[in-house]
Amino acid sequence: MRKIANEELGRPTAEEFARMERMPVTVVLDNIRSAQNVGSFFRTADAFAAERICLCGITAVPPAREIHKTALGAELTVAWSRHERTADCLEALRREGCRILAVEQVEGSEGLDDFRPEAGVRYALVFGNEVEGVSQEAVDACDGAIEIPQAGTKHSLNVSVAGASFYGNSFAGSDRNANFAPTETSNNEDTMSVESTVRAVTTFRLAEMKQRGEKIAMLTSYDYSMARIVDAAGIDVILVGDSAANVMAGYETTVPITLDMMIYHARSVVRAVQRALVVVDLPFGTYQGNSKVALDSAVRIMKETEADAVKLEGGEEILESVQRILSAGIPVMGHLGLTPQSIHKFGTYAVRAREEAEAEKLVRDAHLLSRAGCFGIVLEKIPAALAARVTGEVPVPTIGIGAGGGCDGQV
Repeated sequence: MRKIANEELGRPTAEEFARMERMPVTVVLDNIRSAQNVGSFFRTADAFAAERICLCGITAVPPAREIHKTALGAELTVAWSRHERTADCLEALRREGCRILAVEQVEGSEGLDDFRPEAGVRYALVFGNEVEGVSQEAVDACDGAIEIPQAGTKHSLNVSVAGASFYGNSFAGSDRNANFAPTETSNNEDTMSVESTVRAVTTFRLAEMKQRGEKIAMLTSYDYSMARIVDAAGIDVILVGDSAANVMAGYETTVPITLDMMIYHARSVVRAVQRALVVVDLPFGTYQGNSKVALDSAVRIMKETEADAVKLEGGEEILESVQRILSAGIPVMGHLGLTPQSIHKFGTYAVRAREEAEAEKLVRDAHLLSRAGCFGIVLEKIPAALAARVTGEVPVPTIGIGAGGGCDGQV
């Protein structure tokens, strides 16, 4: 026998997996204490294309090193949401029409061997704490319970092993699921958000959101306290803006702020954030005219703050700097229209690109930035029709600031 290499297995790419239909199963983890067990659930949910995982109570959430050890990246492909109380999570799932089953030894439980999933039914499966099991409060909120039969001296399985056993026995490739087809996530207003309250946001997630027509929410933060509030609210992108020069330091423009000052603010923000993508402005003078200086500045931002990406103002004039930063594997967000670092050139904060020549240059610049590899573009204070045109023409998400409602998101 010859062992089959991974590349021969025909597995879907992350992009293909994101577009796949899901098995109509949600996993609910009720106060799981081991982050490695959580990671194992992510890997199992990825293997069986589950809809999502709900992480309740003390259960660890991504990004976390211990989760990644066993998830091996599945925490980036499987949707997840965090809930303070398992009971509240189950109530939300019930409103979505899920049939809720505890995987636990309780009075009147059904044996796993006897369980047959019904066609057209969406299930929520509750797995409990490694020591205490599923809490009584959660059991009370369930429609039933499934028990995994055991023959040894122990009365329980490792919770992640129980999850894999349940999936493999009930939902994978047997006559049990002959009529059990994957379903798409409900669009009912009561459905829990698939993006605003779930997975850690990445540049790939933002591309997904544009493809699905979901609006992207972006807000600015400069310190730990505000960033923690913004992140907890489910905002997708947090910008550590050079407007800290105005808001935090009292300068009239963004020009005076230094790279060291931006690093200080970005460090504070990153320490507060668990879910949102953190983008940091490269300040004036740290990337214009010299691509090597630009790369050095971006590397400092990434290494010293642990942020996710940098943002640069300008188009063709800074393209070499953008390309050099991208060549180092650092994600870049562009910024066109009113670029506040050039305020002394403009002399006013009035709407930009009203004239045809400037508007056409902005469109060309947007295409240049997109082709170069920028994952998104901020469009600031330009006519709404122009912003909508750019949004329709470039494949990357656009984030508007005073640019009308036709952009893929707003800041």
